[in-house]
Amino acid sequence: MILRTVDWDLRYNMRRKYGFAAGIVYAQPMDGDYEPACWNRTRVKLWAQRRFGNPATILRGEIHIPPSCEWFAGRTGEEYTIAFKNPKYRNLALLM
Repeated sequence: MILRTVDWDLRYNMRRKYGFAAGIVYAQPMDGDYEPACWNRTRVKLWAQRRFGNPATILRGEIHIPPSCEWFAGRTGEEYTIAFKNPKYRNLALLM
């Protein structure tokens, strides 16, 4: 389930430090049992994987960005975030 969409400006680390400008935030509770991803999140991840390759991920609390990476996918606390460096890709993902 989509919780919200976000547009980051230079006040936020996702934009200032990592270059991601827009994202989609999904609900993903961290109860003892993990709930499966919603169909929308799975569809967006598959589309981004095919179009851009491997995403940036969180390693030891920091985001690791492979060379020429255009998107991020990972758990951010109680939420799961998929972010893009170009806001038009987030908007396109929302239309799918």
